[in-house]
Formats: sequence, structure tokens, C-alpha cells
Amino acid sequence: MSKKIAVVCVDDVRYVLVNPRIVAAEGEQGGEEGCLSFPEAFFNVRRYRYVKVKALNEKGKPFVIEAKDGSLLARAIQHENDHLNGVLFLDRGDPEFAKQTEAQFKKRAERALEKQKAKAAKAKKIAAKAIAKSDFSFIRSSYKNEVSVSNA
Repeated sequence: MSKKIAVVCVDDVRYVLVNPRIVAAEGEQGGEEGCLSFPEAFFNVRRYRYVKVKALNEKGKPFVIEAKDGSLLARAIQHENDHLNGVLFLDRGDPEFAKQTEAQFKKRAERALEKQKAKAAKAKKIAAKAIAKSDFSFIRSSYKNEVSVSNA
């Protein structure tokens, strides 16, 4: 059986949700939301004000959690549950903003990859120069000194 695990921390309380299922949801609220996967990207996302979730804890024991009154906990549980189901907060907001944000982060990733490639090429060049300048005869001489053949 596959496991989906989310950890939600709100007000210094940590909730571990294994295979969470939202079994009840009511009301609706909008609010600005962000995501650690997309730093600096925030926009209005509609979420339920109340959710009731059944899950297992980290020890495999079933439990139920209710998050009410449009609390941060209600929003965070829904946000993390979306992640487990392959949904990003970008998917819940304005499609045009989502396109722009995805394009922005794709460009950042491409720039980071180019920098990484440039660093790797520079390191390879430095290593090649070091190898070309090195005298490895000490390896051969120390090897000869340590290995002896006896004819007993």
C-alpha cells in the first residue's frame, strides 16, 4: 500500500497526516496564499473554511482532525493535501498569473542550470591543468618500494 505523508505545522503544533482524506468540507473563503515551492509568489486562493480529515498518525494510529473558522490550519491542511494529489496552489488561482509564475521559475531554473554547467566546466579545466602539471613519478617509486617479490 502506498503512503502519502504530509506534515503541517501551525502555531508550534506539528500534525503528521499519513494518507489523509478530507471527509467533510464547508464554507468558502479567499485569501492570499504562497508556497515554499514557489518563493515570492503569492495570490488569492479559494479554500474551504472548515475541513474534517481522517488520517493515520506517524505511528499508524487513525485519528480525525477538524479545522474550523477559516483558520490557518484549515488552509494549510488543504494546501498540503493538494500537494499529495499533484495539485499546486498555482492550479487553484488565476490561470494567467500561474502561467507567468511558472515561466518565471522556469527561467530561474534554466539560469541556475547554466551557472552550474559553467562551474562544472571551470572545475574540469582546473583539474585538467593540475593533472597536466603534476609529476606522478612518486606514485611509481613508492609503489616499487612497497611491493617486493621474494623467491623463497
